[in-house]
This record gives sequence, C-alpha cells and structure tokens, in this order.
Amino acid sequence: MLLTLRMDLHVHTHYSDSKNSVEQVICEARAAGLDGLAITDHETIEGALLASRLAGRNLLVIVGQEIKTTRGEILGYGLRHSVPDKLKLKEAVSEVHHQGGVVAVPHPTLPLLGIKSSGELAAAGVDAVEVISALTPFPRRYMEKNERLSARLGLPVVAGSDSHHRGTVGQTYTVLEVKERSLEGVLASIKSGRTSVVFRPSSRSQKLRVALWVPVGVVKRALGLES
Repeated sequence: MLLTLRMDLHVHTHYSDSKNSVEQVICEARAAGLDGLAITDHETIEGALLASRLAGRNLLVIVGQEIKTTRGEILGYGLRHSVPDKLKLKEAVSEVHHQGGVVAVPHPTLPLLGIKSSGELAAAGVDAVEVISALTPFPRRYMEKNERLSARLGLPVVAGSDSHHRGTVGQTYTVLEVKERSLEGVLASIKSGRTSVVFRPSSRSQKLRVALWVPVGVVKRALGLES
C-alpha cells in the first residue's frame, strides 16, 4: 500500500540567500502540516544537513542543493556532498546521479533563469520538472508552459515554495505516493512519476521582499555575469 506525503521540494535557509534560519524553516514546515521538505540552498548542503539532524522523526528532510550550471539552475535531491557551480549541465546532472540522487529543473521557462531547450534537458538526463513555485510570476502562464515541457519530455512534475522569507514554507508543495517514508521512497516516487502538485502563490509583498533581499551576487549568478 502506498503512503501519501506532502513535501515542499524547494526551500532555502540563511546558509544561502534566505532570511529564514534552519530552525524557522522546520517550525514553518510543521505548522504547514507538511510531512517533509527539501532544503535546496545555493552552493552548500550545510543547512540541509543541520535540518536533517534537528527535524526529528516526524519531519522527513531531503538534503538538496540548487546548483548553477553553465546553462541554468538545477535542483539536486538526495545529496551526500555539495556539487560545485559552473559545471556543464550534463556534468552536474551526472554528479547528482553518481551520489544516488535525483535532478529536477526549476523555473525552466523563466527568462534568464530557465533552461528552455527540451533537447538539452533530455540529453542531460534530468529526472523531473518543477512546474510551479510559490514565487513564479504570472503563475498560470508559466505553469502551463512548464507542464507542456514536462509532457514533451515525458518527465514527472514537482513543486515547491522557493521559500526565502518567513511565512512561505509549504505555500506550494508536491504530493508524493511512496512505498516507504524515507529518502529512498521519495526519490523512487519522483523517478516513477507518482507525484502531483498543490499550488498557492506567495503574495505580491512576499515576492517583492524576495526581489529586494536577493544579494547582488545571486543576481550576477542568474545573469551569468560572475567571473
């Protein structure tokens, strides 16, 4: 018999570009009624490792990372160590797979941030498409575009809040049908496509706070201007 888990698969902490501490993220996840979440900070998995130690048995934490490749960003789930930025797309995906993890592509059709080429994504071996986050602008438009992309690639869908501020964890999340409540169960559910998404957008003020908070270095990374 399959179990149903509600998991926010795109959450940041103050270990990268969020104002939320790891402890705050855990509290918000519990308050939102989530069964688990993936911590996906930029350039580090330290916040995710801390969360996995602090969360306890009633909250499943997936150690993840948002990784900047030469062609855009990917989300790696189930990592044992961090993946360096600026690898080629296929190299970064292969590194996550080598660790036994799963790769989703976030905001794939957003200008500047997305990897729009379905051919590139297919060749790289991406496992899933993040079709929506709570921060996605013009959400209906981009969710439809992202769902068409996932259908074209024959890939499962995932979603997350892309939380950077208080009160946003769990606004958007993935529903997973799993054989067991574990990392292995979650990764298998994603790869097999036993997923669906629940979407509730962040408010305009929350989106604005994120836009104003994001450090200059993150903007440069998104635009590919870092040396």
